[in-house]
Amino acid sequence: MRRTAREIVREFERSGVLSPAAQEAAGFGEWSRLTPAGILFGELKLEVLARQEAGEAAEGIAGRLGGSLTGDAATRLVRAVMGDMREVGVPAEQSVVTLQNVVAMLSAAWADDGIGDADIDLRLAAAEDLASDSVRLMAGAAELRRGGGVGPWDIGELGDAVAGRVDLGGLLVPVPAGIRLDPVAAGADGPVVAITLFGETSALQLQAYRARPERPWDVVRGQLCRSVTAYGGSAAECAGPAGLEVRALQPVVSEGSPQTMNVRFVGCDGPGWLLRGTVSGQGAEPESFGSWPYEVFRETVVNAEFAHVATTDFIPLRWPPER
Repeated sequence: MRRTAREIVREFERSGVLSPAAQEAAGFGEWSRLTPAGILFGELKLEVLARQEAGEAAEGIAGRLGGSLTGDAATRLVRAVMGDMREVGVPAEQSVVTLQNVVAMLSAAWADDGIGDADIDLRLAAAEDLASDSVRLMAGAAELRRGGGVGPWDIGELGDAVAGRVDLGGLLVPVPAGIRLDPVAAGADGPVVAITLFGETSALQLQAYRARPERPWDVVRGQLCRSVTAYGGSAAECAGPAGLEVRALQPVVSEGSPQTMNVRFVGCDGPGWLLRGTVSGQGAEPESFGSWPYEVFRETVVNAEFAHVATTDFIPLRWPPER
């Protein structure tokens, strides 16, 4: 599979175009199974993420690797690789996510790094692992995507059907009996930006952000994994009761001694917003599945227009809440 992927790039580098045979062999668009195109797309994602982590913006990456693509098209491709789902809704004939564009940008990335065949093979091996994980995760989460009767919800989708939820302004949250609500403020005198629900054995923190093209949940999951690992913990993407999530074992200090704690990070992109949740306690343990924090997360409603301030990254909350 990797050999075919490498040959596809070599063909492009020789002639500047891809033959119909190469297009067919790549299996581009068949994301439910492992294909050479999936490996190439995964490798381009790794190249883009490496540059993003080095501090480059999408426009800068596009300028360096875009080649013959226009600036707008190259930026759209970089953002699509980073997880921006807006390109999914673009008609095929207008989309910049094509096999030839992916291969061209990937070839430019390799040339930009000045690497040889041995390093390319190593990168393709890592990309194959990434593509294999993506196929597995997609299979596990295919029925758990927002929409079609599955939340979290946008307030515009439910209208008046929000009864039974605690009104926090930016969030309307179903609070089970026996669950305590605590606000989380941005600084000592700052606005309330998150809410924590405490149960007897589990807790859930909810926070809603304004959508940004470079920060969809697909990208945030990878950032969370790398952040946890950088601080000495471990993390992996998994298919959970609310879709794709990150399950982590985080290092913490309790009563002066180092310990570890299981945490799950859940998230969902909506129209103009990103809702994130952090599950801790018994609900985050490896054997736990389908505890109340997931039910609350999937039935939460986001009101992105509440107290809308364009300069803030988060969607503010009202405290005390209205019941």
